[in-house]
Amino acid sequence: MRSFLKWTAIALTTTVLGVALVTYIALEASGVLSIETVDHTTGAPRVTHIWYVVDNNQLFFEAGNPENPWVKDVAIDPNVRITSENLAGAYQLKTDKGSASHHRIRSLMRAKYTWRDAWIGLLFDTSKSTLITASPFDK
Repeated sequence: MRSFLKWTAIALTTTVLGVALVTYIALEASGVLSIETVDHTTGAPRVTHIWYVVDNNQLFFEAGNPENPWVKDVAIDPNVRITSENLAGAYQLKTDKGSASHHRIRSLMRAKYTWRDAWIGLLFDTSKSTLITASPFDK
């Protein structure tokens, strides 16, 4: 019985670590930028890593959950700083909660992130996600 429990514990631990590793790789491997918002509760800078898509020379993000802290920050102050390997600067964000926009951002994310988007879709509900458009902004 002890041997069974030991191997069960090892199998469960290995599974949990495997899921965590695949999730980390899916979220952070590439195609990620840093967005700096102002924390809506403290006023301090908040840096968040998020996925992005460029389509027709327009920069888009997906707000997967309106309760995410960075999304709440943007609702109060849409002016952000973006940093990545090929994008940097001040941007102003605009949220579009329409059904067509939801389908558009889901399609763009699926096309860019392929298996990574599918994996994250298994773990997180993206059915209520919204499209966010980023426009360059001079502060």
